[in-house]
Amino acid sequence: MPDKISKRSRNIGSPPKTEGSKRRGRPPKVETLPLPPQETTVEPVNGRSDNAQLVPQQPVASQQFQSKAETYNGLTQIPHGLTIPSFDPNNHFASDLATDSSSLQVTSKVDADSIVQNIEGKRQTVRVMVANIGLNTDVVKAGNDFKKFEGAVIDYATTGVNNETKYVNYQVAGINKTIALNKLDQTNEKLFQGQAVLTGMRAITPLITEEWQARKSLKVSAINDLKTKAMRGSSQMDNQLEQQANQLPFDD
Repeated sequence: MPDKISKRSRNIGSPPKTEGSKRRGRPPKVETLPLPPQETTVEPVNGRSDNAQLVPQQPVASQQFQSKAETYNGLTQIPHGLTIPSFDPNNHFASDLATDSSSLQVTSKVDADSIVQNIEGKRQTVRVMVANIGLNTDVVKAGNDFKKFEGAVIDYATTGVNNETKYVNYQVAGINKTIALNKLDQTNEKLFQGQAVLTGMRAITPLITEEWQARKSLKVSAINDLKTKAMRGSSQMDNQLEQQANQLPFDD
């Protein structure tokens, strides 16, 4: 049994079976890779062909409005407001690594130990410079954190001003409430006065009716008196006429 297994197995890195050989299991999955983006060649810069690059082709509309990036020339382009010491490594490099070509310090060739010691001193100088660069980096980080702290203080003060404004608006709302209550009291007083006038008018209404009834009775009485006087006057006139008629002589 182990011999059969060993005969069926093959060494790592051996070529796979040919197409004519039988295979067991599922066929291998064929994956379709996405097509790469279309590339266009940038024209050489200053006539040099080595500056040509392949960049993805962009739509024409986006290329018309694409702005050109500025070349970075140093921290003077950034308004950071910091006083940063300048450091140019070109002034301190050893141009020839096989000789003492650094401009940091010139030593004679006689004293080799002194040269080695001086070079070690230069390395210590670089070490101090690296430490100072790290210190300056920490100072910048501390300054950045302090700027964030100033922003937090400004946010705190802004929240205080907003709270004061809200309190002023609260007082205005209280005054508006008082004015509304005053108007409500005035309206209630007008209602009470109107109700008092209405009550008085309702009390006077029966008296007005009685007054007009009395006026009517007086008028009727006056008319009746006139009628009586008229009847009396008519009776007296009739009597007078009768007496005058009786006094007249009659011829036989």
